[in-house]
Amino acid sequence: DIANKIDCLNFRSFIFACQKTTDILRLYNKEIDRLFVKHLFMSVVAFSFRLKNNDKLYWDDDQSGSSLGTSQYPLFRFAHDYIKFQHFDAAEMEKEEKLFLEQKKLEKVQGEVQLSLNVLYEFYSKTSDLLEWAISDIKKNLETPNTINLILYGKLANYLVLVRDLINTPDLVDDCKLAMKSNLATYDYDSEKVSDRLSFHDSFRFWTTEQEQEYKDFIAEMQSIVKTKSHSSIAFDYSVKDMNTFSKQIRDDKDKYISQRAFLKRIDVPKLLSAIEQCSSEQIDNLRRSIGTVYSFSNINEFFMEDKSSLLQLKDGLAALLSREKSIGDKITRLQLSWFVDSLDRILEKLN
Repeated sequence: DIANKIDCLNFRSFIFACQKTTDILRLYNKEIDRLFVKHLFMSVVAFSFRLKNNDKLYWDDDQSGSSLGTSQYPLFRFAHDYIKFQHFDAAEMEKEEKLFLEQKKLEKVQGEVQLSLNVLYEFYSKTSDLLEWAISDIKKNLETPNTINLILYGKLANYLVLVRDLINTPDLVDDCKLAMKSNLATYDYDSEKVSDRLSFHDSFRFWTTEQEQEYKDFIAEMQSIVKTKSHSSIAFDYSVKDMNTFSKQIRDDKDKYISQRAFLKRIDVPKLLSAIEQCSSEQIDNLRRSIGTVYSFSNINEFFMEDKSSLLQLKDGLAALLSREKSIGDKITRLQLSWFVDSLDRILEKLN
């Protein structure tokens, strides 16, 4: 079935897929869910067939999970990175397995809302009247707080756009879309989980370019809302006495900032500079090292380009403190500030 969809049946590519999947499982070396293994294997088979047709394929803004695997078996990013670059991230695979299993569990939740979702997901074997009832019921549940989990919104968006022309009241789909955007803007949730599942989920292929474009635009709107929430300011009162605690928080939450692709842009830089002006050399040292850990890996330009203006603002502000006629702090404090400026210079060089 996968070979027919991709129009490629190559035995060497199939063997390659078996080898790569085995390599990934060996490197992971942990207990793993069989359904997750099946999805991983099918997606790697699909990607291997696609590479046979075009060996220049790689993950970017235009090519991602579904277009590199299939709509039913989208390719995981960690699998793509291993196949193309021989880079394996066990933590990323573990995170994807947990999200995959959580989504599958949510899709099996019993109750009236699941009945309507099942009708939508199996629309091709239902009647138009039953499908319209299901979407009307989904709309009602979307307007009821926390009834349909937000990590299901990506798959839900795919099917809603797909069936719009199959019902007599297509405006119901627009009502559902409006409710979904409202919920994303209102509820508290794990933005990393929701963002991941908006762009990565099993789906049904569109049969018109208009449908595909509507879906892409809707996902982009929802991602923008999630991004706005996740990039809201980091909780910190900018007091000197709490600076060391803040530095520790930065180190503890480093992975979260990387996954959300935003750190310094979430900080009020002028307030931070005012606090630094009153900090001890030890506090400045802690803060400098903590910020350095967030930007410590080589390809930060793939994650933190939106931080560039804030990094420049902080660097220029620290340089201004050092160049004052009336010196700030003692010689060791000024040494720490100069090291801080140098550190930010190196980070900005990597961004460039």
